[in-house]
Amino acid sequence: ATGPGAFTGLRIGMATMQGLALATGRPVVGVSGLDALALTAFEALQVPAARIGCWVDAARGEVFGGLFDVTRGGTAPSLTLLSGPEVGEPALLWSHWRALENGPIVIIGDAVARSAEFLSNASRVLPHPLLAPAVGRLARRAALTGAPQSPHDLQPLYVRRPDVERL
Repeated sequence: ATGPGAFTGLRIGMATMQGLALATGRPVVGVSGLDALALTAFEALQVPAARIGCWVDAARGEVFGGLFDVTRGGTAPSLTLLSGPEVGEPALLWSHWRALENGPIVIIGDAVARSAEFLSNASRVLPHPLLAPAVGRLARRAALTGAPQSPHDLQPLYVRRPDVERL
């Protein structure tokens, strides 16, 4: 997964994957963690379509978020990003998403528990799942459609500047 996430964590994870790919001579595929969350939520819902909001703890009282429309496609669900990836205070992100659409939004992610007061009008709140299976499915689908990259081309998904630049 390429992020979003903490700067150091992303760099360590990306460097590990690049090193493994270089050592084995294999290409890599970068997958957004928000995409993996949206896919996992959609699979759990077992509906033809859903609007899914993904919230990942960004520390400092903020969340990394992405709002998706997900529909059943031919062989795999289709994810359309409506808002994000972004970082911000939970109340502001929720307000922004609600302004985009008045319909039901399913929320998933590790930051939902501490944001319950903002999510009272969510249609459903799902617990944070293990992401590795969804990351693997998305990466496999991308690899089959020609998306593998050289390890040098893999880029992290940063949505906030690192702390050292903020000082």
